[in-house]
Amino acid sequence: MSHPAKPSPDASLPTARNRLPGIVVTLALCLFVPPALLSQKGTEQLDQAQRLLDMGDAAGAMALIEPLASRGKPSARALLLRSTAAFMQGDRANGRIDLARSLELDPSQRQAWLNLGALELSEGAYDAALRAFTEAHDLDSEANDNWLNLGTALLWKGEFVRAEEMFRAYASRADDTGQAWVLIAKNYSVAGQDEMALDAMEHAVQSNERTRLAIRMDPAFERLRAVDRFHRIIELDTYVYPENGHLRRFAYETPYEVAEGVLLGRVIDALRRLGIRFDSRIEVTPNWSLIWGDLRIKVLGTEDGRGLVEVSATPDRYSPADFKLLSDRLARQIQVELTPKIPGTRQ
Repeated sequence: MSHPAKPSPDASLPTARNRLPGIVVTLALCLFVPPALLSQKGTEQLDQAQRLLDMGDAAGAMALIEPLASRGKPSARALLLRSTAAFMQGDRANGRIDLARSLELDPSQRQAWLNLGALELSEGAYDAALRAFTEAHDLDSEANDNWLNLGTALLWKGEFVRAEEMFRAYASRADDTGQAWVLIAKNYSVAGQDEMALDAMEHAVQSNERTRLAIRMDPAFERLRAVDRFHRIIELDTYVYPENGHLRRFAYETPYEVAEGVLLGRVIDALRRLGIRFDSRIEVTPNWSLIWGDLRIKVLGTEDGRGLVEVSATPDRYSPADFKLLSDRLARQIQVELTPKIPGTRQ
């Protein structure tokens, strides 16, 4: 079967980290330094270089790594870090050489196998990528990223059934199932498997409604914006109010619309006025908007053209009495914000 263009290390989305540790070494001239002290200094320099790589400073890290990686018997870690710095600087040839040497010295480095798997995947060597990710799995069979990495390699090999098994295993073990399905959807989308990507998006939204906003904004799904099903997924509110949760609805004469967003804007003003915490990332659709925070607030329209504000909260956040008091205050403040002001007066 034919495949789309080879994924880049980022596009393929395995969890292999593409930035590796670096090292720093200082040489004392004309002084005898015990081997143990040299080892300690080398470790500290590697740690320092790792921090630079984590911050994206490959050049600074390389300056620290090079003295340790170029000496007679470099450590496997020094070579691994120099490999990472080389990849970050676009030097694939030397990066691959150092990565191979590092694994020869110490094949127990799980991160090195993950890096190799990501590299092979980006170069279209899917069997080699699968072998590398299998080695990483064998070194730590409990690490959840195993299933995502193996699934990604199988996906690009065209083994869709096995890939789906791995992805489901990854999602079922993830701390945030919704975010896990978003990452799976991105893998499918990058591989050109649109229906599978859309299926994964539905799983994501059903698991965590806040993933809709992430899906809406992610450039990995740009091509799918032309598909009707994509819009149905990101514009459908599937939230199920928890049993024994709190829910109240307040209607206003101001209609819900997004062109000027008057009702939504006044709800936000009311929240700020009362000091009720909320996330500034607000989900807006033609039919409703969602505000998350201490309260879950849905702003929408009614059949008779009025605006409706649904205020809800989980039972563990507020007692019934506290929720009623807070929602009453919010409802009144929204009405105050919607009331026309006389110029020059203070509210």
